[in-house]
Amino acid sequence: MKEIKKLELAIKPVLAKAWSVTIKGDSDMRYAVENLSSLNRYLDEVTSQREAITKPLTAALKSARALFKPIEERLGGAIGSVRAEMSRYQTLEVVRVENEASKIAKRVGEGRGKIGIETAVRKIGEIDGVASSVIGDNGMVKFRSVRKFEILEVDKVPREYMVVDEIAVRKAMLAGIKIAGVRYFEEQVVNNFR
Repeated sequence: MKEIKKLELAIKPVLAKAWSVTIKGDSDMRYAVENLSSLNRYLDEVTSQREAITKPLTAALKSARALFKPIEERLGGAIGSVRAEMSRYQTLEVVRVENEASKIAKRVGEGRGKIGIETAVRKIGEIDGVASSVIGDNGMVKFRSVRKFEILEVDKVPREYMVVDEIAVRKAMLAGIKIAGVRYFEEQVVNNFR
């Protein structure tokens, strides 16, 4: 803690200078370089002290995770399989009930083969419904309806729903490939040596 307090006191004036940097000429640029180098040296020191504490902890954490990872992966796979099967069955049951109710509703009317509204309501009420929750001996699950989608024909999807693959664009830029609608440019980026 003493070392941290000393560093906090030491960086106060450097931080104050950093927030006041405005570059209008060469001398300001040299001043900014000195300030940036000082800031980076202090950051190196802070990082070094932090890593003296965290590296052994990180190594221990990595070791513990590796120890349990195979079991967690097997359990995760089994959990995913059971969840997928439960979801598949529940979805089919909901569709079955909706189809049965729809068939009954289509028969409402007058004439041969038709039924009255009261009969339809009674028959729909008699359909074995789908439970929204299931209780077992040592657990319970609840089902909820989630709206999802899948892309069937990507070329029919409107343009405003498309996302540019920036990683692929960057690779093309580095390979010298020009892409319509993309502007390549250069920007000066600071690289500090201390």
